[in-house]
Amino acid sequence: MRRRGGIPATGLRIEKIGSCGMSQTICECVEFGPFPGRRWGYARVKARAEKKFSGFLEGRAIPSYLPFLRKWRLHHGSKVSADIPMFPGYVFLAPSDDEIPEVKRNDALVCFRRLEACQEADFLAELADIRRCEEASVTNPVAINPGLVPGRKAEVVSGPFKGMRVVVLRRLDEVRIAVNFELFGQSCDIKISAAELKTLE
Repeated sequence: MRRRGGIPATGLRIEKIGSCGMSQTICECVEFGPFPGRRWGYARVKARAEKKFSGFLEGRAIPSYLPFLRKWRLHHGSKVSADIPMFPGYVFLAPSDDEIPEVKRNDALVCFRRLEACQEADFLAELADIRRCEEASVTNPVAINPGLVPGRKAEVVSGPFKGMRVVVLRRLDEVRIAVNFELFGQSCDIKISAAELKTLE
């Protein structure tokens, strides 16, 4: 996937990891614009508040995009699916100048970054790439940053642990990673989104 300045994590990779042979529709058609009088950006929201914040934007007719990955698992011998946010804690949106104050007052919001006008064309191309991966996850399991394997050293590039150096313990699913780091001489384990990690050579 091409890498551009607007996406929260640096060095992000999204790859298919196999085929499950099943097909459903993950969401309706998504329009990215550009929209006159609006400019895209991204919001960092509270844990598990992505759908709530996305619904708030939809209710106010603010263009937005919350990409999902389809996660498959076996349940009593049957394969079932659930759609989980591709980038936990992030929602993409294109508010107008007048709408930004209301967006910032939403209690689910942590912070909002609006892109510069010169960045938007590249950002829209990135969103189109993400959309293709979202659609691919309907029939092909997709992993965020598949290079994050046990024992690999990584750096947290966004979120509350930004700047920390960690060691990957295991991949919990297509999106979440269990990592370990040392703090005041103690070993700590946390769960973190793969989109917030950059592998270290």
